[in-house]
Amino acid sequence: MNKFRLTSVFILFCLVSCKKTPPSTNNEYRVWLNPDVKLEEVFTVKIRLKVLHNDEFKVYYTQDNTENFNEENTVRTKINGSNEVQLLTFKFPKGTKPTNLRIDFGFNKEQRVFELNNLELSYHDNYFTIPGSTFLDYFKIFDNRLIFDASTTQLYVNRDIDRKQYLPITVSNESLNAELKYFYQENAEPSYETVEFDQEQLSNLTKKNNARFRIEKFEFDDNYRLKVKGWAMLENVNSTDTKLKAILLKDNLGYIIESENKSRPDVTNFFKLNYNADNSGFEIDTRIRHIPKGNYVLGVLLNNDKKGIEGLSISNKQVTIL
Repeated sequence: MNKFRLTSVFILFCLVSCKKTPPSTNNEYRVWLNPDVKLEEVFTVKIRLKVLHNDEFKVYYTQDNTENFNEENTVRTKINGSNEVQLLTFKFPKGTKPTNLRIDFGFNKEQRVFELNNLELSYHDNYFTIPGSTFLDYFKIFDNRLIFDASTTQLYVNRDIDRKQYLPITVSNESLNAELKYFYQENAEPSYETVEFDQEQLSNLTKKNNARFRIEKFEFDDNYRLKVKGWAMLENVNSTDTKLKAILLKDNLGYIIESENKSRPDVTNFFKLNYNADNSGFEIDTRIRHIPKGNYVLGVLLNNDKKGIEGLSISNKQVTIL
């Protein structure tokens, strides 16, 4: 992990009293704190759902990036029917590293509806949670006799269609398979570049204010995924030559987070600037894990080599690592 000390940084704050702000598709933001998840030594799938009749569920898996599922590579568990949400736990054989999953929702032909609460996949210190409403973001259904309603999180069997056998089967799609591969990478976590400040530096530089910035979208979910959209620029400085990096700051130490620059000509137009701010946009969509626990604030590092100016804009958006 590369560490360096930033010797001349301006800490810049956007005035909350500004009367004008550029258009935004979403000015609201939500923050979810990460749950206290029990880490599993073996690959484990947990499904919270409501099942009305006694049944048996099976989870098939492959370890070769194919969908060639067979009975040999299967984990199963039984469930008693109930009107309450229950937890099904599937613990895989030690050393198993699934690349593809198939979930068979029972064999009882009396089952009409399964109400999904969530699914949780875990392996050592990695876990991934799928809320019931996003089930089809990570699983695909091959048979039109199965219908999923995201608004009610219900998976139900369409009995109006003729069928020869009862096959409530769902298979992991590319999105979930990509997450599974991430589980097994020995060095999966990025080596975060760090920026270190001393307290005197921070105290003095907070008085500077020559930047504009705005966080338009901010989400931090149960899977440690951080999604941010916004813009930041140095006053009276052409943004074409300004490099922008996102940072999570705690006390005097910051972690550089992967971000992507975005074209934002609307910022230049909205403020009727006489300099180019078209390069001021940025977006973040990344997993944040394995940094020290604590409360962090989101900031944006700005650097313009041509003008010899660098700055740090700090927002009021917080990320809590538990």
